[in-house]
Amino acid sequence: MVGVKRGFMKQIILQEHPVTTRLQSNRVVRSTLWASFLLLFPLLLHSQCIPETNDLSMCPGESTVLDGQPTGSGIYAWHQWEVLDEGTSKGVQFFNTSSQVLTVHTFGSDLQPGTLTLQYAYMDNTGCIGSKEITVTVQAAPDITLSPYAFSCLEGGMVEFLASPAGGTFSCDLPGALTDLANGTALFDPQVPGLDGQVQITYTVTNTEGCSSEKSQSVKVVSCATPTVEQISPCTPREQVAGSQGNASTPEDGQFEEQIIILDLSGSTWKMIQCEGFFQAQSEHPPITPLDFDLTGGGLNLVEGAPGVFELSGIHVDALGYNVQITNGPDTLTLTNTCYYPNPSMNTLPAGMC
Repeated sequence: MVGVKRGFMKQIILQEHPVTTRLQSNRVVRSTLWASFLLLFPLLLHSQCIPETNDLSMCPGESTVLDGQPTGSGIYAWHQWEVLDEGTSKGVQFFNTSSQVLTVHTFGSDLQPGTLTLQYAYMDNTGCIGSKEITVTVQAAPDITLSPYAFSCLEGGMVEFLASPAGGTFSCDLPGALTDLANGTALFDPQVPGLDGQVQITYTVTNTEGCSSEKSQSVKVVSCATPTVEQISPCTPREQVAGSQGNASTPEDGQFEEQIIILDLSGSTWKMIQCEGFFQAQSEHPPITPLDFDLTGGGLNLVEGAPGVFELSGIHVDALGYNVQITNGPDTLTLTNTCYYPNPSMNTLPAGMC
């Protein structure tokens, strides 16, 4: 009896572990499946909540909208647009960031082309949640250069205008005065009938990203039979370049830019033979002393830009002014100008005031 009991007990013990192991294994499997179902059920139920918005590409000076397009089953509870990564683009403006439709502006002088990353998140009143990251790319507009001819002589013949980048088109507000030769070149005819003395020439170009730019130049047509002189934009404060102290480092050394234009028959020779207070436009900014023009060898020849238009650019200093003599041999022209920056002064306050 004892042996039998031992054998029976042994048999029971031998069978107990496999049964227990199977039960625990089945319980674990059932628990894992139930937990997975609970986790996946909301996703299966609300998988339609994933926003459908695509990446966006814009040009400077545009306004557009991004529609999150959630297709949830309930009433919208909230929307939220957020910049996740500012990236390389600067100055992009966003409006209505708490609505389904986001407004995007690429206006402003501080705009910088590049990319940034947005995130759109959405939830409705059934608990449906979705989000998506969107890349916004601001493309660069073409940077146009155009011949800066402000004058043209009636007696000077055709004037060639050059523009870059190539591939754009020229236009003129006087029909027939301009011939577009393509490739960034055009010919302007100052003798076209109907010319009233002032025309505007415009160059427009679109780059491969679909962004367009235009630049215009106003041209005054005059008779150059008798030499005349023009001072262009007198008393213009000198441009402040990066890395400099600007156009002044003390109240006394402020600088102005100026351009002198002589209008005469094309092929004439004009020289600056005397110069006081007028300095090279390429001079370093204050407090560095500006550079004198080199008048050795009989004077400095003026450059003929457009036919019959002779140009001389330079700078002069606050309150000192300049005196320049320019000659073509028979005729000598004297030019002077003095410009001033304001010099504020602090007066003593009346007694009893602070």
